[in-house]
This record gives sequence, C-alpha cells and structure tokens, in this order.
Amino acid sequence: MPGKRALAIFAPLTLAALGAAQPAAAQVTVAPSETVGPRLLAAQNAERVRLGLRPLAWSAKLAEHAKKWAQTLAVSDMFEHAPVGADGGEGENLWFGTKDDYAPEEMIGFFIDEGKQFKRGKFPDVSTTGRWEDVGHYTQLVWKDTREVGCAIASNARRDILVCRYSPAGNIVGQPVFDYGAGVRQPVAETPAVSPSKPTKRAWKKHRRGG
Repeated sequence: MPGKRALAIFAPLTLAALGAAQPAAAQVTVAPSETVGPRLLAAQNAERVRLGLRPLAWSAKLAEHAKKWAQTLAVSDMFEHAPVGADGGEGENLWFGTKDDYAPEEMIGFFIDEGKQFKRGKFPDVSTTGRWEDVGHYTQLVWKDTREVGCAIASNARRDILVCRYSPAGNIVGQPVFDYGAGVRQPVAETPAVSPSKPTKRAWKKHRRGG
C-alpha cells in the first residue's frame, strides 16, 4: 500500500475489562447481510454524498472479511484490529455497544459524529484536537480514493460488534482526505447517537491506523 504508516499503538482491549462477561461461542450470532448491509451502506453514503463525494459500492468480499473478523472478536471477547498484513491491506473501522441498543444507522453515526472535529488538511493533520485518532473513523469513511465497503455485525451475549472494511484503504500520510475545492460541507440537523431514553447504553469504537 503506498505511503507511510502513521504510527499509533493500541493496547488490546477486552470487553470483559469494560464490564462484560466472557461469552460462549454458542452465543455468537451474525446479523443477516441482506438486512443490515443496505442500511450500513446508505448511512455512510449519505455523508459522502453530502460532501459531493462518490458513493461507496457494497463489496460482498469485504463484507465476508468483516464478518470473519467480527465473529472472531465476538467469540474471543476482544476489541482490536485484525493484524496488519492479515487484513489484505484493507481499511478497517470497529465499533461495539450494548446488545440490541443501537440501530445500524446509530453505529455509523458514531463515525460520522467525528466530523465535528475534522479540519481540512493533509493526513494526519486533520483534527481540531491535534489528534488524528479523534477523527480517524470519519476520515476513512469519507476518504477520496476509497471505492468499496463491506460491513458485518456480530453479537455475543452482551455486545453488538460492527466491523467495516474499506478498499482502497484511507488515512494515508501526506494526502488530503478529499478534494477540498470540490464543495462545501453542508450542515445537517444533528441526531443524538445515544437515545436519552436509554442512559445506560454504552459504546466504543476503534479505527485502523493510517496507511
């Protein structure tokens, strides 16, 4: 993959360490791709279209790769990226939250919400916080050269785990996220990612480090 990797170290994070019980493999299920796939794709493309970017195409191959890793995480009770080199060079966004508390659109909403801290520039200087990690899910989702996406949601006894794979991968050091002269980001009405009616809902996310 062209470009240098932006170094970022993430320690393995277990769901058990965040208050979840170790799940049994028999408890792991995968949401039907034909049901959740179109919703996950539409949620991501809505943001790309709003920016004047080419919509992503759904990839059955990427979705299958995402499914295998989502199942691995659900069974192992871990929350970490697939090893670099074993992921086919694909971009990867991860998310998990309390089981059955989030719609697919809300899961993607956590990625899109990072856009509030996004600033135009060359990666990794793309965050108003000074930390590219704070916008890394968003920049992968709207990366100019990414053309395909495939996602899967696997669940264990307590958690839903979303894995999205992207090709070509984004977050490439020294490149702009997209063509900033192509249009102006239009404001939209904000929708809370977490429903106020369920204050106990919890969610985490994790993105692939830059390529």
